[in-house]
Amino acid sequence: MGARAVPNQELPRGMRFTLLPRGLKKKLVVAFSLMSVLPLLVLAYVVANYIFPGEKTLWEASLIVFLASVVSLLGWMVVRRVAFPIIGLAEQARKVAEGHLEREVQVEGTDEVGSLGVSLNRLTQRVRENIVQLRVYGEQTRHLNLEINRRVLVLSQLLQVGNLISQSAKLDEVIQFILEKLAQMDETELNCFLQPEEDPSGFIVRAAAGTNSRQAGELAGKRIESVWLRRLLKEKQMTVVDRQRSVPEGLECFQKHFGMANAVCQAIISMSQPVGLLLSLNPRPEFVFQEESLDLLKLFGKQVAIAMENEALIHRAEELRLVDDLT
Repeated sequence: MGARAVPNQELPRGMRFTLLPRGLKKKLVVAFSLMSVLPLLVLAYVVANYIFPGEKTLWEASLIVFLASVVSLLGWMVVRRVAFPIIGLAEQARKVAEGHLEREVQVEGTDEVGSLGVSLNRLTQRVRENIVQLRVYGEQTRHLNLEINRRVLVLSQLLQVGNLISQSAKLDEVIQFILEKLAQMDETELNCFLQPEEDPSGFIVRAAAGTNSRQAGELAGKRIESVWLRRLLKEKQMTVVDRQRSVPEGLECFQKHFGMANAVCQAIISMSQPVGLLLSLNPRPEFVFQEESLDLLKLFGKQVAIAMENEALIHRAEELRLVDDLT
């Protein structure tokens, strides 16, 4: 049996004709008719009546040829209006595919070619937006990786401090090591450990480290008097002085003794007693300490407290050992 012709409407969606009954398809049919069928009919008429037997005047023959030329010209114009936009659209699409996403397809007309140009412009715009988002995500990922690496580095440093404490290293060595690690942080340029004296307002800079080694060396062993710092020691709290949390007394103190505009001051508590102050300073006037950095500084402050408790326990054990030998 012969195959039954299936109407276009019954075909699956993917198998239907791509050209709609109106618009571009209609133009192509008209162009084909004008440029091929009609000129051929006219040519056949002229050949049958003038080249072969038949008597016609020259004027009539010229008129027929002129009409055939006009019809062909009209067909060429229709084809030009149909084909040239498609060729131009293909060329511009090729440029976009090569990566020239800043280009936009010039849309002319409201037929299928115009709709294709509008769709291509929308697609190009979405690609540009996606590329911008990818760049933003890439930058965020880079910052996240840097933050992860920073935290891993800090944890490794904390492990090194814990290793020194477990090996019963001297307290001064542990404190100096902690201050040097703090100096490697981006937000601190000078770190000091202040040990209180019997004087109600006096401190001794037991250790110091920073990006400026000369300044840190000059501060080591220096005596400082500050009633405000002594009050912070008794309050046993962390105090932050920066652009957002300005404390006039703190700003005056840090500029006078350290030449710094911002600082984090931590009271070190050992066996429920305040035994010193850990200072982390920054000189930039508009600087603000971030919460993540404050958390890290708290961790290093706890390490100092652990080191001091460990030192006290070692001395206590040594005293007990000497007493036991004497008895």
